[in-house]
Amino acid sequence: MKKYLFFATLLAFSSFAGATTLENFYLGGAVGSTDFDGDGEYTSNSFLNSLFKYKAKEDGPTYKLIAGYQINDIVGIEAQYTSYGDVKIESQRFSFAKKQTLEHSSIVVAANIGYTFSNGIRPFGTLGLGSIKVEDNSGSDNGTAFRGGLGLEYAPSSLGGLNLRLAYEIDMFATESGTGTNKKEYSQSIGSFYVGTTYKF
Repeated sequence: MKKYLFFATLLAFSSFAGATTLENFYLGGAVGSTDFDGDGEYTSNSFLNSLFKYKAKEDGPTYKLIAGYQINDIVGIEAQYTSYGDVKIESQRFSFAKKQTLEHSSIVVAANIGYTFSNGIRPFGTLGLGSIKVEDNSGSDNGTAFRGGLGLEYAPSSLGGLNLRLAYEIDMFATESGTGTNKKEYSQSIGSFYVGTTYKF
């Protein structure tokens, strides 16, 4: 995790290196739910999975670290490190069946596009690209993540640079399972409905 945090910080600061002051630069964090779709890889891709009736269950909150730069009134760019809650794969029929725990984390750089109304409310959308790491009982793998999201921010002038955020964001990625002619690709996603806060300098 320390390595991922380092690269997240590096990406954030390199993205905003053109800014000569901290003005319009923002930092923050968030916490939320975990929402996973494995496209059947862990629950229905084999006879045994169907027989044992495996099910994916999200277990634990998602945490986010956010660093961004507001380019103008509409467009910003931000880097996020996201540590998702564990996903547990367990049989619904047999307690003795093998269990598996999946851990996901991602680093994404995204455009944040929105409009701020006079009352401080700003609806926005995010669209970005990054890297996702998936760890399970047998090891870990890295892949490309495509990020999308929608949300609302609230930043009244009375709060200074403080910004409150409510949003849903999702990382979409592909995995492969099997070998040879039995190899299959799965389109998976993991997302979070979260609340957070940022401070703009």
